Amino acid sequence: MRDEWTAPTSLPFGELTVIPLRAGETLRWRLEEHA
Repeated sequence: MRDEWTAPTSLPFGELTVIPLRAGETLRWRLEEHA
C-alpha cells in the first residue's frame, strides 16, 4: 500500500528496546493489514 508514514525510533521487545532499520525516517509505503 502506498501510504507515507514515519518509522518508529524504537520498539519495546520484552525487557529490551529494539531500534528498527530506517528508524525515524519517512517511508512512502506500508504493509496492508488483513483482519
